[in-house]
Amino acid sequence: MNFGNFAIGVAFVSGLLAIPTYFLWARGQMGLKPIARQLAVMMVLGVVMASGYMLINIMTHQFQYEYIRNFSDRSLPPLLLASTFWGGQAGSFLLWAFWNVIFALVLIWGLRRSAWEPFVLTPYLLVTVCIIGIMWASGPFRTIPNPPADGNGLNPLLQNYWMAIHPPLLFTGFTTMAGPFAFAVAALWRRDYDGWVKMSRPWVLLAWACMGTGLALGGFWAYESLGWGGYWGWDPVENSSLVPWLFASALLHGLVVQGSRGGFKRTNLVLAIVGYLTVIYSTFLTRSGVLGDFSVHSFVELGLMGYLVAFIVGFAAIGLGLLVWRWRNIGQRVLYSHVVSREFGLVVGVSVFVVIALIVGIGTSMPVISLLPVFDSQVSIDLGWYGPTVAPFGLVMLLAMAVTPLLSWKQSKYGSLIKALKWPLILTGITLFACLLLNIIYPVGLLFITAAVFAIATNAMIVRRIWRAGPLKLGGYLSHMGVGLLFVGIIGTSVYKQTASLRLIQDEPQTAFGQQFVLNGMIIPRDDPQQRTAIQVEVLDPENRETWVAQAPYYIYPKSGQLIIHPDIRKRLWSDLYLSPSQYEMPNQVEPGLIYMGQGETKTAFGYVLTFQEFNLPDRDAMLSGEALPLVEAVINVTDPEGNQSTISPSIEINQNQEQVGTPAALSDDATLSVVSVSPESQLVALQFGNVDLENIPPSEFKATAFIQVTQEPGINLVWAGIIIGILGGLVSLVRRWRERSPDDVFVGAPQPRETGSVPTLQPQKPVHTAQVESEASS
Repeated sequence: MNFGNFAIGVAFVSGLLAIPTYFLWARGQMGLKPIARQLAVMMVLGVVMASGYMLINIMTHQFQYEYIRNFSDRSLPPLLLASTFWGGQAGSFLLWAFWNVIFALVLIWGLRRSAWEPFVLTPYLLVTVCIIGIMWASGPFRTIPNPPADGNGLNPLLQNYWMAIHPPLLFTGFTTMAGPFAFAVAALWRRDYDGWVKMSRPWVLLAWACMGTGLALGGFWAYESLGWGGYWGWDPVENSSLVPWLFASALLHGLVVQGSRGGFKRTNLVLAIVGYLTVIYSTFLTRSGVLGDFSVHSFVELGLMGYLVAFIVGFAAIGLGLLVWRWRNIGQRVLYSHVVSREFGLVVGVSVFVVIALIVGIGTSMPVISLLPVFDSQVSIDLGWYGPTVAPFGLVMLLAMAVTPLLSWKQSKYGSLIKALKWPLILTGITLFACLLLNIIYPVGLLFITAAVFAIATNAMIVRRIWRAGPLKLGGYLSHMGVGLLFVGIIGTSVYKQTASLRLIQDEPQTAFGQQFVLNGMIIPRDDPQQRTAIQVEVLDPENRETWVAQAPYYIYPKSGQLIIHPDIRKRLWSDLYLSPSQYEMPNQVEPGLIYMGQGETKTAFGYVLTFQEFNLPDRDAMLSGEALPLVEAVINVTDPEGNQSTISPSIEINQNQEQVGTPAALSDDATLSVVSVSPESQLVALQFGNVDLENIPPSEFKATAFIQVTQEPGINLVWAGIIIGILGGLVSLVRRWRERSPDDVFVGAPQPRETGSVPTLQPQKPVHTAQVESEASS
């Protein structure tokens, strides 16, 4: 057994022993307190040592480990080399376990003077041990005989510094969602349905901020690397991470109601438990292999299906079972006393988040749902379904964000509300008029832009009003402003984006969006240490009096032979210019009438458009027995100069004299096409035109050609600005909630321990009643 497996074993066994020890402590055996903590710390040390051992082995190129061989190589720069730690399934589970044990330490330290410690740590350690067990089963330290001198390397699409940050943040969010789950289970266990609220709010805020940042970095990576001109594609794996964030958003607002008015007790317990169950479920979707045919991001199934199903079912039974058992004992007050009240606005907000989460979750789960016998085959939801389905609830969210912060908790007078909305409505009207002047008249886009500006204006007015009360009270309002900006950016980059597909011939300018595009050819950029080829296009913008030389990477990754294409982006204040190549053709005529084609490739020559489909190869047994001659046919789809389509199959064979003989296929106007040579292994064919005018070949036949998609991305910077401001608001709220603690305890509301054998209980805290806007940020 190597040291890595030994360290994981120590962590797993220590964690297993810590769970019943904490449980017995919670049952009143106070003498077990030091033993429980020592076992938990041993678990932490085991995972930390395993993680450090993995990182050292990665950085020193220990390719005897299968995981390191599969995901790293010697050519990677240090940061990207370190990021191979979480480049595969086993490593990402180790990363998740690492964050879980780090936050276990935070809980132990934070609750060290609290009677809540054993009640919270018992379910939290159970989660952690399950993750360690699944990680151990995935085999991060499995060795191989005869290790190679170099590894396979990281997927070239993941060789991006944003992807070095994205997974750690996302897993931090997943881990901190276990905190509210553990607090909710502890609250049900202790029958204290209010004491957990203030303790869990920092955890929810941290989870919300980390998952939100992780999702944003994933979107930014997709925008910069994948070349399709977007940042969110409703991919099932993207959605599976979005759903827990939506539940965290709902829980944040629900905890505001319970902390201020005592409502939402049952709802918040449900949200905390189900929110973490969606984290586990998203892990099942992405790592069980069930989405293998439906998502480009899912992992290959590694025999973890049973473990993941048990993980989901076990914690659903614990959390939801305990919730059902205590349901009647949970006191519940009327959710709201009047429609024109802050309580009602928050009810609407929580409901919107939950409904969107259910829509996205059910749609994402269709590959799983369709495995039921009532379906004929496994299916998925069309990605175009999500936007129109979610959009109406997004509009409701914007209106709720605009009005709710101005309302009193119980009831607001209509006159006072209208007076408070005067300046936001005026600014919204000015925005509407400006949009009409700028010919922004598409009804749906106009509706969302004005609603978003309304929300931004209202929250900006509140920020200005309460600034002097302390910047830490601004968090929720800043987040609302960020979401408003995000919606404006989404409308700009979806409704008002423009796309043009260009076929650029070297040195021949083409025009799109009032700009001129000239293909210079294929180059190796001087600033690229890996010497990768790129397509160079010169862009002339007469309106802005600027020239931009785009260099879009277009190269073959040597480790896998995979064609890698990245876009190049001209970043501007209001609208990015996004240039993404899809295909590059070297000059067609290496010699007159001769062209080279790869399988699936399309080329134009002498007025004909040719697409090489596949090779037809002879039956191997028949060829070896002499019943058939070695013959290869190239199946080619042809469109002639008049637009007529046909399929031809020119061939090449070896005759009885071991000579290569080509059989040409007829084209129109006596022209022919013959196979000169083939390479079935690399799927390449050389074709020769016959009976064509070789004396008057168009100059373009001797020039390189590139197929480029050019996109105008209006409002893209509003997307990034909205995300940054929104997350900044969440972090401000996090600092505020963290500081709201007593001098003797890390978490507000955590009671002092009682050295008795009875189960300690809490007196409910007196709720704070206020009608002032300044009293409570919405998150």
